[in-house]
Amino acid sequence: MTSKSLSFSLTLSTTELGWLAGAFSLTRLALPIVIPLLSEDALRRAQESLAMRGLIRRDPGTGWQTDRLAAFLVQWLGAGERYLRLDVDRREEKSLQAGLYARPRLFLLAECAPEQVTFFFLPDEKSLADQLAAFLSLKLVRCGEREFTLPQPRELVRATWQDVGDALSRRAEPVEAQSKGSARRALTHSGLSKQDAASTLAWIQSLKNIVTFSHISPEGGEPLVLCSDGSALWAGASGKFVPCSWKDAVRQVLEML
Repeated sequence: MTSKSLSFSLTLSTTELGWLAGAFSLTRLALPIVIPLLSEDALRRAQESLAMRGLIRRDPGTGWQTDRLAAFLVQWLGAGERYLRLDVDRREEKSLQAGLYARPRLFLLAECAPEQVTFFFLPDEKSLADQLAAFLSLKLVRCGEREFTLPQPRELVRATWQDVGDALSRRAEPVEAQSKGSARRALTHSGLSKQDAASTLAWIQSLKNIVTFSHISPEGGEPLVLCSDGSALWAGASGKFVPCSWKDAVRQVLEML
């Protein structure tokens, strides 16, 4: 059986997760989003939903018996003190957050939406790499062509995208001529020459995705930032972005786990 056939997903609403957490007396789940406290009415609806989906069933002795997969998942998240938080910003889609977790012979990717979480269970490094590429909307990824210095990368990229969007909505001067945007000023103030600031800004304008991998653990650690224009990839730490292959990017993610 191939690794692809062993990969599978499970989607739970935040109310279903809240019910399951309560069933195991868990006060928190290791997720990038907060699972809200539920009213009695919300608990009842979550219970009905879980029962309808076959994830819990009545047991005369214990009241409710939880499906083994759902029990395993929520207990893993309830005990987790270490995982990677992914802050995903996409130029043409909504931003989102996710969690990435590792156990021997198993990876878990949790894609968080406002009212639900989709969990991807991945048995090996190849399936993790494939799912991350799909999750980040990356096609055939090659190395970028030059290095860039980018302080506060997430903020600057988002500011640049906003500048571009504002210019297009106003039908203003061409995007490449936007010399008064907040991103251009920030790059110049960071110490870059006008020429380097201009080339860096042009690079930022070409980007489609920026993903920040952050340690959520007692010991912490330096975040890893991946930037892509859809076909080429750069990896950055401490503001230095270098051309990176997808294979090397996945290796760096695995080292963080």
